[in-house]
Amino acid sequence: MESKDEFIYKVYIDIKSVNDWLATENILSVVECLEYNQIGVLDFSNLNDLNPYGVIMLLTINRRIYEITGREIKFINIRSKTLIYLEKVGFFKTDLFDADIELDTILWDEAGHELFKEFCNDLERITTLEEKRFVVEKIRSSLEVWLPEEKYRMLRSQAISAFMEISANALEHSRNSNKMGECFIMMQKYEVKNALEIYIVIADFGIGIRKHLTNKYGEIYKDDCSYIKEALSGQSGRKVEGGGFGLQSIQDIIANNMGSLIVRSNKGLVEIKDQIIDFEGTLETAGTQVAIILRKKLDNSL
Repeated sequence: MESKDEFIYKVYIDIKSVNDWLATENILSVVECLEYNQIGVLDFSNLNDLNPYGVIMLLTINRRIYEITGREIKFINIRSKTLIYLEKVGFFKTDLFDADIELDTILWDEAGHELFKEFCNDLERITTLEEKRFVVEKIRSSLEVWLPEEKYRMLRSQAISAFMEISANALEHSRNSNKMGECFIMMQKYEVKNALEIYIVIADFGIGIRKHLTNKYGEIYKDDCSYIKEALSGQSGRKVEGGGFGLQSIQDIIANNMGSLIVRSNKGLVEIKDQIIDFEGTLETAGTQVAIILRKKLDNSL
C-alpha cells in the first residue's frame, strides 16, 4: 500500500497520443510541470497500439521526465502486446531512464502478440562511426530479408541512403564540442492495404536545428518551423566533404516512394506528404526527431 507522501508526489500522464507527433502538446505540458523528486506515472490505458513514431517519442518523454525528477518512472495499465513490443525492440535497455512496470496493472490481450513480428529492428543507439557502420549493415541485412525481390532493389538502396543522411545530421546536431554526438534509430516494415511501408525513425537529444543553423549563420528566423524548412530546402545543408545527400535529397526519396517525412525540432514540426504541414508548439522537445515512411504497392507492376 502506497504512503500518503508517495501518493502526493505521483503525477499521472496519459500517453494516448504518443504515436502522433502533432498531438503531443498535452503530454509535454504535464511533463514540463513536473518537479524534482516527483514520480512520473505513465498511464497506457488509452494507447491501443504503438509504432516506431511512438517508441521514439516515448523515449524522448521518458528521458525528459527522468531529467526533471531524477526518479524511476512507473508504467501502468500497459497492454501486454505493447509491453512485448517494447521489450522486443530493447526499449528498456537504454540508460536514459529507469522504469518500473507495475505488473498487476498489465492489460492482457487475448491475441495479437504475433503482430510484433519479425519485421522490426531493435532500437539502436549510435555514438561512434563504428556503431553507425554496424547499424547500416544490420539495416541492409534486414531489408534484404524483408524485401528480397529484385523489384525492391531501389527501395532498399534509398532506405539506406535516407538512414545514412538523417543519422549523419543527427550525430552532427547532437555533438558536444569535438566529441561525436549520439542518436537513436528504429526501423519497421508494415504491410497495409495492398502496400508495404518502411518506417525509419531517428532521434537525437542535441541542440536542435534552429540553434545549429543560428550558430553557423546567425539568427535568420523567429520560429523553429522556418529553420526546419530552411534545412529541408537544401540551402543550408552540411558542406563537409563526403557529408551525404542533404535533406533535399531525402525529400526526393520520399517523392519517389509515395512516402512522407516528419521533422520535429524544439518547438517546431514540419510534415511533408501531399502537402507541407507545419506546427509551432509552445513546448520544446530536446534535439530533433525525424520520421520517414517509404511506400510501395504490392502488385506485379513493380
